[in-house]
Amino acid sequence: MFFRRYVPETPRFLASQGRLDEANMVITRLARGKLSGRIDNPEVYITAVPGPAVIESKGHWKDALRGRLLKRTVLLCIAVCMSYAAQISMLTLMPTILVSRGYAVNTSLWFTLIMQSGSLIGAATAAFLASRFPRKKVLTGAAILGCAAALQ
Repeated sequence: MFFRRYVPETPRFLASQGRLDEANMVITRLARGKLSGRIDNPEVYITAVPGPAVIESKGHWKDALRGRLLKRTVLLCIAVCMSYAAQISMLTLMPTILVSRGYAVNTSLWFTLIMQSGSLIGAATAAFLASRFPRKKVLTGAAILGCAAALQ
């Protein structure tokens, strides 16, 4: 949570929101290697373009399976599959762990079902929120909720 304070939004996101001054400041900070403090005379890397700052995408989901996006899509699918494989492996072992701690088998299975359902709901919620809000706010909120859940 403390590190998040010093990680700026990406210039691409800021520019897409029409916040060109902030985008130029982020690029200047990165170019100068100065993540905090006052910046004098920031350079202008991105200039305003005529028309709306946010352009509506007219793409189709199948576009992710073509051209230059295909490699990114495949790599992202591999990373997601590895992440979920690790998560599912742990949740599959959870009933065994709970039984060894003294819980009944049916109680252990119910706990595991609740955890797996929460995982699915959490992933869907994270995807929705990440598409609607800045990533820093979504990540900070998720970190806070994760810490609160771990403390219970």
